Amino acid sequence: AFEFGLGGCFSRRLLKFPGLHRAPDRYSGFLASFTLPSVPAPDDAGAVVLNVTGILDPPDSFVSAVFSKVDSAGVFGPGYKAVQSAGSQRDLEATGEGWELLSAADLFTGAMNDGVGIERRTLNQAARVSKASIVAARAASGTSIPLSILARGNPSESSHTDSLSLHDAGIVFPPEKCVVKTVTKGPGGLKEHALLREEEICLEVWQCDSVGPSNNRRFNVKEFCEKECRTQWTPKQGSLALSQPGRCYQPYTALGVCTSAGAVCSCSQLGASVCTSGGTSTGGDGTCKCIPEASCSRTLMNTSYPYKFAVSDTPAGDVIMYVETDVPYPHTLQHYLRVRLDEYDSRVLGHVYGNPDCSSQCKVMYPDHDPTHPLIDYIRIPQELAQIVMKDGSLDIRIEVDAPRVQIACVLHPQSERCFGYEHTPTPDYFYSSTANTLLTVAMDNLAATVTVTTTTGGVAAIGVTAAQLTCPGGTCTSVYILIGEELMEVTVVAGDVLTVVRAVGGAPIQDHAIADEVRKINDPRILPALANDGDFTLKSLTLSYATL
Repeated sequence: AFEFGLGGCFSRRLLKFPGLHRAPDRYSGFLASFTLPSVPAPDDAGAVVLNVTGILDPPDSFVSAVFSKVDSAGVFGPGYKAVQSAGSQRDLEATGEGWELLSAADLFTGAMNDGVGIERRTLNQAARVSKASIVAARAASGTSIPLSILARGNPSESSHTDSLSLHDAGIVFPPEKCVVKTVTKGPGGLKEHALLREEEICLEVWQCDSVGPSNNRRFNVKEFCEKECRTQWTPKQGSLALSQPGRCYQPYTALGVCTSAGAVCSCSQLGASVCTSGGTSTGGDGTCKCIPEASCSRTLMNTSYPYKFAVSDTPAGDVIMYVETDVPYPHTLQHYLRVRLDEYDSRVLGHVYGNPDCSSQCKVMYPDHDPTHPLIDYIRIPQELAQIVMKDGSLDIRIEVDAPRVQIACVLHPQSERCFGYEHTPTPDYFYSSTANTLLTVAMDNLAATVTVTTTTGGVAAIGVTAAQLTCPGGTCTSVYILIGEELMEVTVVAGDVLTVVRAVGGAPIQDHAIADEVRKINDPRILPALANDGDFTLKSLTLSYATL
């Protein structure tokens, strides 16, 4: 069962990545306006949800969400609109059409300023909206709802917010008609056992029965065995050796025990079980049996499992898919599942429990979750996309699990399947910053993780490494790498012709290096990160929730 403290199955997100980043209007604080088209009738109260970052200044600044366009009479009058961007604070107050009327429609307020900056999740807030407010806003616009976002301070203050980033804005409420579809059985062991994350590869085994060097040799392909398996002999001393084909057969492994005490279970070349005791052999009995030998290995792999939802109603808002899973413990952000469309353009709909790339925004981890209970997370399918992919009466998705992987530098492994395209670079200059190189003047062992690299006079400058590169010139910070032998190193300090480095980065081996070994600066090592997405995932249920008219 799913329980919600607010809102309901109608949900609509108004922004797309990367959001909206701008300075609010100088005096009115206007940031953005949106329209929610064809909103279904509410059945109860809901909420407006905002995710905003920035510095709110002065301290009593706040963010408001208003069910109106800011240029409509009754909230912002025509006189107010005319001066909101260029007029003074006194001009705004003189219109009599601004702050006082706006306050009556205020839905979302709060002192959210820390004077320096605000973490994104601390501004991921929701404000309750009554059913009557939603009904009135919907009725005034013919089932559509206008929504405006403003960043405001006290009108008498001279200082106002300079910049805000609006990452998300939306509304959620229970409509009169809500569709909920749940899948609890399906491929990949849904609700029964962990998702399979290993692939077993087994090759046949063929053994040669002959006289000569090829006897008892083993092969994985029958044709190779038949070609190489030869019985050889020499008719008389000094004559040429003769040969004829030997016999290739599949060896068998004996399992189980014979009925008679002391009898040994074995297999003939034809796979018949045999029980042997005291030199006497009889047909296998008891649990004695034979199975073909095979050369098998297991490897971790990326896995993907398809699921289908039967749907018959057209979504009137965004579609939410809840994923309930037993996840590896302890949980980290690298323990994630990917949800992908299995139709249309096969796009990734989102990740649950974590994310392979946390460079922008990631979910908060679940450090205190009870490992005996599953976690519930969700992805959102925008209404426009949902209506396209669900019009055929079904929604086809895949749940994907990435295999764990080690860190790798493509400059050292350009043929790796993970380094797609890197091996087709046109010239060596793509790898190296210049054709110049310098030489070591002090040998290095393979013991220390951080060392100094001493080069010939002027050598560091010759290969294009400077101290300025490590001080974020122009506000852009880049890493500097060098290559000695097959060992990739990251430069942390430049002091003349001496470099301080972190060794064996990008999965490179740590090596000994001798005097006069070449030192090259690497232009683009393309280091692909490791992924510690190990452990078992057991899907419990997949649930769709959406509103319909």
